[in-house]
Amino acid sequence: MKYIKYLTAISLVVLFSCKSTYRNPKIAQFENNPFKVLDSLESTKRRANFSIETVSDWELKSDLGAKYYVPRVSENSKLSPSLSIYRTDLKKEVKNSVNLDDYFNFYILNKEKWNRKKFNYKLVKAKHKLYDEIYVINYIKRFNLNEQIEKSDYLIVHNNVGYTISYTAEPKVFHRRYPEVEMMINSFRILD
Repeated sequence: MKYIKYLTAISLVVLFSCKSTYRNPKIAQFENNPFKVLDSLESTKRRANFSIETVSDWELKSDLGAKYYVPRVSENSKLSPSLSIYRTDLKKEVKNSVNLDDYFNFYILNKEKWNRKKFNYKLVKAKHKLYDEIYVINYIKRFNLNEQIEKSDYLIVHNNVGYTISYTAEPKVFHRRYPEVEMMINSFRILD
């Protein structure tokens, strides 16, 4: 009986300590994408090569190296609405050009990798004044049963660089501030 207990314990240790050879196909796709994946420290050290015109009551803030736009007047909510801009470059070894669909696929794979589940969203194709077709991904992110935020991520590709403009707010504030956010997004300019 003692022998069986030891054999079972050793078997379990061996079983759980072995590395799995299973590779999630979505993660494999993510590794083969043409875009660089930067950690948060790398992305905050990058020089901003864009401009955006803020509407009268929004201002630029900086926190822990990240820059984002928020309304000057505080809302009656836990989370102030914000607008952030992220840049994603191609990997050095990629020689061919990419398009908006490539960046969209990278974006979705990235979301599913970090959320570890299917990413539920609504895709809207829109037009930007300068950059023509852009994709808008709308979704709700839940933190627990009672708290959630609404997000719209605007995807733009210009000269093989992907840009994500992310608008975040609580649902009760999200649609009230949306016209201001759209004006700011349409003022977005890449400074080459």
